[in-house]
Amino acid sequence: LPESFARALDKPLSAEQLFHSLTIAAGAKSDDATLKTLERTFVVTFPDLLPDTYAPSLQQALFLTNSQVLDDFLRPTPGNTASELVAMKDNPSRVRAAFERVLGRLPDAPELLQCSTMLDSQPGEKGVRNLLWALLTCAEFKVNH
Repeated sequence: LPESFARALDKPLSAEQLFHSLTIAAGAKSDDATLKTLERTFVVTFPDLLPDTYAPSLQQALFLTNSQVLDDFLRPTPGNTASELVAMKDNPSRVRAAFERVLGRLPDAPELLQCSTMLDSQPGEKGVRNLLWALLTCAEFKVNH
């Protein structure tokens, strides 16, 4: 029966999986001081490593949207994703590289246009950090599918 093999169910990443995914996508180095701070903050903010159901808390939502720790983590440092994106010559290339690094796919045409427009209005480091933040906190990144 074909309907029996449709697909696996989507499920949120555990806190540990989300933390490791963030560090890989951001290109963090193991000796990065902000990585240690981010890890400590994750332990406090996401205490349930393997929850039975997905029920994000207000504390978790605020951390992902307003955390200075996460913001500092996304600053360009030698060899990380943010510094590689800032060094690129044009915004469409930045968007494509960010999507590939964070989501493992290329952006579709509307995503490319919208993200490139955002980078036009926020040039340099600020735009790159906002693009990375948007991709790292989106549902597609936080769900195992």
